[in-house]
Amino acid sequence: MFAPAHYLFGYIYTEEGKTEAAEESYRRALYLENGFSPAHFSLANMYRDRHKTDDALREYRNTLNILSKLSPYDIIAYSGGFNAATLASACKDNIERLKMAE
Repeated sequence: MFAPAHYLFGYIYTEEGKTEAAEESYRRALYLENGFSPAHFSLANMYRDRHKTDDALREYRNTLNILSKLSPYDIIAYSGGFNAATLASACKDNIERLKMAE
């Protein structure tokens, strides 16, 4: 019942190449805490890598929506020390790349 734990399991599964288990863990994290931006961002990256463009775009936009409510300088927990502005910039860059690839 702790979203960050499910997120970390998702990260481990991703590193092990277990994409279905990773996706399930990220979704569990979001079920427990829908505003958990690292899980949205990780899902977006996973979908991008699996060529699920619509799903990736949705998750990048979900991440941006959550980050827009924070100060640009807020450090995002479980993000490796990134602040909101840096993570938002990564989302915007990925959205643009996905749109160009369509």
